[in-house]
Amino acid sequence: MPFFRDSSIRRKLSMVIFCTSLLGLSLTGVAFEFYERASFRSSLVNQLTSHADMLSLNTAASLTFNDRKSAEDMLKALRVSGISSRPACTTLTKRVRRISARGH
Repeated sequence: MPFFRDSSIRRKLSMVIFCTSLLGLSLTGVAFEFYERASFRSSLVNQLTSHADMLSLNTAASLTFNDRKSAEDMLKALRVSGISSRPACTTLTKRVRRISARGH
């Protein structure tokens, strides 16, 4: 620390202000990152829930009446949207195949 000891008061004050600003900006950046991660997860859950609700309402009739073509069209639309999750599509596809195997 001989460099800091031999510096003028003006330089020391500038260094303290710089370090304080750097610390404040770093803490703000970290807090913003945590907020973004939390809000992203929340919005993703809300978006997937609304897609699942719409899909369940749209496919209820086709699954009830064993309409394989209509159910497959719904699954294709879900895959095209790009928001679907692989496990949800896989589970729905298995259910449609099971129902169509029983019905036809």
